[in-house]
Amino acid sequence: MKGYGLSVFHGVEIEPFAVEVISVMRNFTPGQGVIWVRCPDERMQKLGPVQGMSGSPIYLWDDGDTVEHQPGTGGRLIGALALGFTGTEDCYVGIQPIEQMRSVAGRAVSTPQASSTSNRPSHDDTAGSHHGSGAVIDQVARLLDRGDVAPATAWRARTILGLARNGRQTQGDTHELRRGHDPTAPPQLNGRPTRMMLPLMVTSADLSQSLASLLTPLGLLPVPASSQVEAGAITTQDTSTGPIRSAQHLGKPGNSATISIPPPGIDATTIKLEPGSVLSVPLAFGDLDLSAIGTVTEVAPDGRVLAFGHGLFSQGPMAVPMATGFVHLVMPSRANSFKLGGSAVIRGAIVRDEHSAVVGIPGGRFTTAPVEIAVRNSVAHGEGGQDVTFHYNYNVVHHKRLTPFIAATVVLQSITARNDLPIDNTLRLRGQMRFTGGRVLQLDSVFAAARSRDLLLELLPLIVAMMDNPHESMALESIQLSVDIEPILRSGSIVNALIDKGRVAPGGSLGITLQVQPYGKPQVKHHIELAIPQELADGEYELVICDAQAYLQLLFENRPHLLITDNADDLHRILQRVLSVAGDATYVVLQLPEPGLALGRQELPQLPSSRRALFDTPTNTLTTPYIEWVEKKVPMGIVTQGKMKFTVTVDKTLKG
Repeated sequence: MKGYGLSVFHGVEIEPFAVEVISVMRNFTPGQGVIWVRCPDERMQKLGPVQGMSGSPIYLWDDGDTVEHQPGTGGRLIGALALGFTGTEDCYVGIQPIEQMRSVAGRAVSTPQASSTSNRPSHDDTAGSHHGSGAVIDQVARLLDRGDVAPATAWRARTILGLARNGRQTQGDTHELRRGHDPTAPPQLNGRPTRMMLPLMVTSADLSQSLASLLTPLGLLPVPASSQVEAGAITTQDTSTGPIRSAQHLGKPGNSATISIPPPGIDATTIKLEPGSVLSVPLAFGDLDLSAIGTVTEVAPDGRVLAFGHGLFSQGPMAVPMATGFVHLVMPSRANSFKLGGSAVIRGAIVRDEHSAVVGIPGGRFTTAPVEIAVRNSVAHGEGGQDVTFHYNYNVVHHKRLTPFIAATVVLQSITARNDLPIDNTLRLRGQMRFTGGRVLQLDSVFAAARSRDLLLELLPLIVAMMDNPHESMALESIQLSVDIEPILRSGSIVNALIDKGRVAPGGSLGITLQVQPYGKPQVKHHIELAIPQELADGEYELVICDAQAYLQLLFENRPHLLITDNADDLHRILQRVLSVAGDATYVVLQLPEPGLALGRQELPQLPSSRRALFDTPTNTLTTPYIEWVEKKVPMGIVTQGKMKFTVTVDKTLKG
């Protein structure tokens, strides 16, 4: 049998392309079939299966019909383009039967009982699934395990992911990684029939590469394109972005929101959701349009929209925005052709997500989190040479699997919207993230020679740890950040340290001289006075002088009870403690010889031996010994690296 498909190749015009049936597989998956067709259309022969054509309706003419048919007219709807082979000599695609898609529509309800915050993708054994194989935490952990991530830039991220796991086992199937599989390579290159993906335009090739291993398992293909970020406001001085707002509830019946302006000559308000038109999922919108695009398969008489021919995460109920859209162009590629497009007007929400299709309802509800970012870039100057601050405002889709990646993406795109990061740079990130239950994380991080991936690893673990924790399902409610970028490298190394004496009296003071080598400048000396507690007993004590990375490692190695979290509030508190460790500070730690005892997370310092014996018994699993210490945090003004150790003797006979 022969027929045609419908899709948009440019603008909003729905165009036909010829197809001819090759075969039918009745049990492609248990109880589900697929129809394989060839696309003799000249464009499809050149492009191959195009990412963004997911859901393109396929119509066939009856064999016995003697009427001469023209592509785009007549025929019966048999399903949607859903699978494809790439890198082949011919263009073959798999069609999701329409009966399987319509059965999904029957299970869609306008108000899902299960929020999209609880959606967790499960491994799909269907050939070529991109659904991922584990928790979001495991995906971020794999990014950290890549060889190009320097330990000096990932120390905080590794600690946070360890806290979020709280002893649970990695759920991911890593056999491909052990074979040397590159997680950034498009899954279509595996030589298997693969589910079509939804292209997602991002600012740069560097960001696209950083996100690839995180988003391709979700069925999203990050593709580099020119920046779509436009500043909502510009000032010539760094100002606060105002109070944090609560999460917004959008997509209410009767409401619509214009996302972006389509190509010239197209009125966004006139674009309809109809078979073959673009169906866009705005994952972030405001001063940026970050949308994944696919195709509408069918619109039911009651307005329900069937699309994609496959799922996003195949988890049943969901609530993400549904919008009309457009295509700037189809980018041809021998490996992986894709559409560059965007959203026009929000028309409702996708409320049902299964293997065979997604279902959208006009006026359906969804929720977003506001993100406010102020970027002061010393490379960009206004009149009179003043630094310029750019203010950006977004709404980020509310979804447990997507929100961490999308929120981090809009922050990164804002930072590089006007200029790339200077080769020599120092970046300071301040602000707060608000989560369910009034839990707020305060950020104040500094990076020297920052890259996009460094910032990704600073933001992602925090959001993931809160949203994907083992205690409580939490949603991101808002983000408010300010970013200062200087074209100066403020970093240095601790090259030497001297203590003024090896023996000190209890209640006395120990003088320390640090010799630091700042980047591109002469060495400098910092003098530090460490007060010795009056109650210290005679003996030898280890003194550690170290950077933030070594201090954080020391903290959790010697205080393992801090890693124990019994509830979301515990997790929030310890994450805030991790965030308080400053990259531009040096830490002085005097370790005490007598271990303390922790009951759960409660530290019981300097217990008498009789009291200690009552708690520290073989039958009491709630107690944990830990090393007590005296510490001092010394602001340095630069990001420092280095670690020194000394032995100090406390001797009470030195008094007087």
